[in-house]
Amino acid sequence: MLTTLQSGQVDVIISGLSATEERRKTVDFSDTYYKGAQVLLTTKDNLGKFNGFSDLKDKKIGIQLSSLQDKLMNTLLPDGKYTKIESMNTLFLSLKSNQIDAIVTSKIVSEMAVAANPEFVIADKVPIDDSSLNSPGNGVALRKGSDALKKQMNITIKRLNDSGQMQKYIDEACKLAGSTQTKK
Repeated sequence: MLTTLQSGQVDVIISGLSATEERRKTVDFSDTYYKGAQVLLTTKDNLGKFNGFSDLKDKKIGIQLSSLQDKLMNTLLPDGKYTKIESMNTLFLSLKSNQIDAIVTSKIVSEMAVAANPEFVIADKVPIDDSSLNSPGNGVALRKGSDALKKQMNITIKRLNDSGQMQKYIDEACKLAGSTQTKK
């Protein structure tokens, strides 16, 4: 995604992109609009396999390739059995077909996946300590030097956060994810 931004194909990226220091080297970010935790997404059938973080060691865990979760899990569990796939949709299909046992991803992505897939569940007994990421949260990515656009984004983000509308949008997105699945 960052390549499309830097090449001028898009003006902004609003896609749950964490505004890390590493990414700030190549793009600018708006103020944070969302900060979420990392969780373990699995199926109801697999939930009993996950009673603590140590249970991840011998399981097949899906991770989005080149994501923060990729970096995080390689730090927390360097010898884990990972399936790294670029597409979250492909990871979801892999979980549904039992090719993997679980996925480490952000809480918001997991909540949307649960809303759209009644067989999915978040494994609450498995804490994922993401403090090593030093992530300030998600921001809108912009090309370097897009100061006027960044200023306007920050004004809009502040207004939406202050009014509570941002959380309403997030909640609505989760509901829509579930209703889209039931219409198929």
